Amino acid sequence: MELKKIFVSEDLKKILKKIENNSIIAKLLLTEDHPIESLQDDFVNYISISKLDITKISYLTPERMDSIPAKDYWTSSKRFFARPGSFVSKVFKNIPSKEIEIFATLFRNIISEQGLNFVILEGEDVRSAYHHKAYTAQAGTLGNSCMKSEHCQDFLSFYVDNKDLVRVVTLTKDGSSGVLGRALLWTFDDKKIMDRIYTINDEEYAHYFKMWADRNGYIYKAEQKWTNSIWFVSNGKKFISKLEIKTKSWKYNKYPYLDTFKFLDVKTGLLYNYLPEDISNIKTLCAPDGSAYGNQHLVMDDLDNLFYYYNETYYLDYAKIRVHGNKTNFSEVNNCYILRDDSEHRPDIEDYVFNSEKDQFNNKEAILERVSYYEKRRIDLEKKKKILYKDFYGEIASRMNVGAQSASEVQSPSEAAAQAADQVRRITLSAPRRYWRGETPANSNVQMTEPNYDELIENLESQLRENLLENEDAQPTPDPNPTNTVISNFTASVLRRFL
Repeated sequence: MELKKIFVSEDLKKILKKIENNSIIAKLLLTEDHPIESLQDDFVNYISISKLDITKISYLTPERMDSIPAKDYWTSSKRFFARPGSFVSKVFKNIPSKEIEIFATLFRNIISEQGLNFVILEGEDVRSAYHHKAYTAQAGTLGNSCMKSEHCQDFLSFYVDNKDLVRVVTLTKDGSSGVLGRALLWTFDDKKIMDRIYTINDEEYAHYFKMWADRNGYIYKAEQKWTNSIWFVSNGKKFISKLEIKTKSWKYNKYPYLDTFKFLDVKTGLLYNYLPEDISNIKTLCAPDGSAYGNQHLVMDDLDNLFYYYNETYYLDYAKIRVHGNKTNFSEVNNCYILRDDSEHRPDIEDYVFNSEKDQFNNKEAILERVSYYEKRRIDLEKKKKILYKDFYGEIASRMNVGAQSASEVQSPSEAAAQAADQVRRITLSAPRRYWRGETPANSNVQMTEPNYDELIENLESQLRENLLENEDAQPTPDPNPTNTVISNFTASVLRRFL
């Protein structure tokens, strides 16, 4: 296998090393030798950070390398430069667009990180990191934190008194002491955990915390949500870790809101990020008012391993698991909740049942009874509907005849069409409305489909005009009252259309 070398400057390597755990492209650039098949035919080389614009990457093409001395490769003013995303395809083949986007974003974030500072606070100083007056803006997850108010300062004693176990890291900018973001840092045994990240703008600042965590040996939450307590990320790899901390001080009247280590054994002082087998002395520390909930306030979904409120979940006896309700469908015939992946909808009985793979759990007798019931119901409804439609359109026909008998004499066929259309519109839009309001006794348990009035009127008007024109052409002497004739003719056509 023929290999080719790619040369990268030391300055660029420093940046690539910061993001290599999260970027395939960064790893490739930190590798010197590459199979020739993985490189572009005229791949660029001698890659560095542009001195003219540090947000871009500079390089030399093979042609440019031929035109300048080798000693000037790194310093020549003839070097090309491009945005990180555009640069990648000049070196490597078949790199997915998603990886290019990740590389470009991470590179840009590292470059823009200049001027940002992380500060670790402990003990009494932790309180200041939570107070809303310290924030640069009341925005993002930081601005929406339930622990930012003055009255919450007393809740934080739990952190202050356990300073050997928990501290807080804050993000600030040069020239400002305002807090852009914060995250708790738990250190116990041989573990280093970064808790949920709160910032004024998560899209802009959260990734800095994650990179800081990687560089400093901390694992961090895979999802920055209160529902996630056991999923973590380390060096780009996601995994589950169930942890417990032996606190030194834990007996308080008020507690802070904890996103991860939210389960406290009030007898032993052990703090968990999961519910242990013995929950008799467990309190759940996730109340905005500083109180403590009971041991079943939250339960874990056995499928996604996230915590949810107890009353939002269901225990599925057939599968022996508890899951959030949004993963289930309720089956009336089986009188139980079923996983969506295990269920199918039966239109004939308007209900969910177990699918073919789980058919052994179906109550087949109940399903057959429901099939019989819905079939009988369907037949009865069709009979009632037919009677109702006949009554409904019979009334339309009757009113048409009444309108025809009282129509005034019109000399012009076009005037006759206009008058007839007006009568049809009035009759159609007024008389039948009571059927939709449920005023007709026959309407009991029957749902009628209300006509599209605009479409009906348009069709009738069109036919009126056609019939009137035919009447004019066929008779040497026009009908003295064509409106009367045409509306009478419509009676039968309307009934034929809808009955």
